[in-house]
Amino acid sequence: MLLSRRVLQTWAARVLARNSSSAVPLTSAHYPVKRHDFARVSELDLQEFRSILGDRVITNASELEPYNTDWLRNLRGQSTVALRPKTTDEVSRILAHCSKNRIAVVPQGGNTGLVGGSNPVFDEVVLSLSLMNEVISVDEVAGKSQTIVSMVTSGCVLESLDAMLAKKGLMMPLDLGAKGSCQVGGNVSTNAGGLRLMRYGSLHGSILGIEVVLPDGKVLDLLSTLRKDNTGSSFEAVWQTYLTAKTFLGEILSAVEFMDAASMQLVEKHLALCNPISPQPFYALVETSGSSDAHDKMKLDTFFEYIMKENLINDGSIATDYTKLRNMWALRERITEALTREGVTYKYDVSLPMAVMYDLVVETRQRCLPLAKCTVGYGHIGDGNLHLNIVGETHSKKLLHLIEPFVFEWTARHRGSISAEHGLGFKKADYIYYSKSKEAVDVMKSLKQLFDPQGILNPYKTLPQQ
Repeated sequence: MLLSRRVLQTWAARVLARNSSSAVPLTSAHYPVKRHDFARVSELDLQEFRSILGDRVITNASELEPYNTDWLRNLRGQSTVALRPKTTDEVSRILAHCSKNRIAVVPQGGNTGLVGGSNPVFDEVVLSLSLMNEVISVDEVAGKSQTIVSMVTSGCVLESLDAMLAKKGLMMPLDLGAKGSCQVGGNVSTNAGGLRLMRYGSLHGSILGIEVVLPDGKVLDLLSTLRKDNTGSSFEAVWQTYLTAKTFLGEILSAVEFMDAASMQLVEKHLALCNPISPQPFYALVETSGSSDAHDKMKLDTFFEYIMKENLINDGSIATDYTKLRNMWALRERITEALTREGVTYKYDVSLPMAVMYDLVVETRQRCLPLAKCTVGYGHIGDGNLHLNIVGETHSKKLLHLIEPFVFEWTARHRGSISAEHGLGFKKADYIYYSKSKEAVDVMKSLKQLFDPQGILNPYKTLPQQ
């Protein structure tokens, strides 16, 4: 059991090491997907883009590689151009041209997604929003609630925004392991939950308004500052610890995360991180964030004494200084980095009832032996969000066929969701029926048709091809 109280300081962005020794397979060669009848980018199109953006049009093959390749280095598109607008007007003009000429476009933020949602599948134009990285304002809204409203552009890096807010004694309600690279626009698009979901809810609950550019180039201004605008047995101990934390810590409880022994072993092996307690089958990290240090400490100490007395935990440690707190959070946040160093990672993000949450990890681990090097599970206890990861030595169709559609079928059978917070993206689009009825998908398709009648904006994603 790892316990911490959040100290409002900003961590330096981490550079996540990636294994680039092997070539990333083309998405179109690795997956059974056919290119739709979109136009290919011509020299006339490039001239139009340059008239809008000047030298912010990228066509050099080596410079395009990071735009074409996903963070996990599992997917690679074949885009011949990446565009880097700085303003809403530039985005509007680009999409108006692409809509008129039926050119497919894929928006891209920090490119930290794990399901291929921000990468081209074929030769779509990459619309990178990384230069739209401005914090427009941070204002206090008058009224009893003393609400603080930030207005930012979509390319604003989450950690940069949090650092700026920290100078004002504030923080973002969202915290993610990828915060040094991920961008607010991408966070909004996936309704990211993250590490503070227990206290603040998912990101959509904190959004008061947005300004969007539709696929035909029209700008839809929905900005608002109004809050109300209605237009295993061992794992069972983790569960019981979570319920006890809710009872004892109440309003100061901001996060409850868990990781299994295999996850801990990987961060120790590849990142030389130090586990402050003895080896255990499971680990839980509980964070509090209240307004009074003395009050918080008293509640945290009472909670810790109780769970030790009731034998809910075997060992534990409390972080009361920033260095120890940072080290504890690194054990949880850097699991994904450790997984990439172990081998080729197959990642699944599902939500399940608490009683069966870890059973999926156990059954998947047994099913994938001996092809998998390891199978690990970790995630957010508060919303039943499990991150299931299977690591192979190399890209293996045999291993993939053992995993899919087994994971999706198992999740559906236990009335869970096949995508808790990562979204469906490209990888999960054809599996949507495991979580949504045909009628619900038809409604989604009709909304897509309404806003994007030519289907040029980010094709092949979210909705099934069949």
